[in-house]
Amino acid sequence: MTLINIVNIEQYLYGVVPAEIEADAPLEAIKAQAVAARTYTYRNINRYSKWGFDLVDTVDSQVYRGYDGERATTNQAVNETKGKKMLYNGSLAQVFYFASSGGMTANVKEVWGSEIPYLVSVPDPYESQTSYRYIWEKTLTAEEIKKILFISGVEIGDIVSVSAEEYSPQGELQYLE
Repeated sequence: MTLINIVNIEQYLYGVVPAEIEADAPLEAIKAQAVAARTYTYRNINRYSKWGFDLVDTVDSQVYRGYDGERATTNQAVNETKGKKMLYNGSLAQVFYFASSGGMTANVKEVWGSEIPYLVSVPDPYESQTSYRYIWEKTLTAEEIKKILFISGVEIGDIVSVSAEEYSPQGELQYLE
């Protein structure tokens, strides 16, 4: 059984925008998020049409919390940007957004493997250095790595060593050996 929530796009955005940006962010930032979310929505309509719906309510599309997730400031931003979308060369722009950049965005090719001229790495001076994802590290034992891979259908035997081999221009780990 699939539960499908049928709402118009502006109502849908009331439940998306506060899930994708803090409701106490500056209003202009919330407006920018509303335009990005609207653009993403229009560009991805029918993405799941073989199952009878357009988008899912998780990060696989955009996080959507419905009516209970709405906030006054984010609804205001959606209303004040109603119908506005991002275009590139007359077509809906491909947009991606994230919770934390770590102070520098990534080039789209490093993340998704495709070249998009307007999605290049730039410094993010607005990133809060107190963000829980600004700087982070994760420590895993060899057995934990082996278990994660095994659950994913990859059996590699014993792990003898792991080393960082390649970093992105932003300093992010790109390749392990």
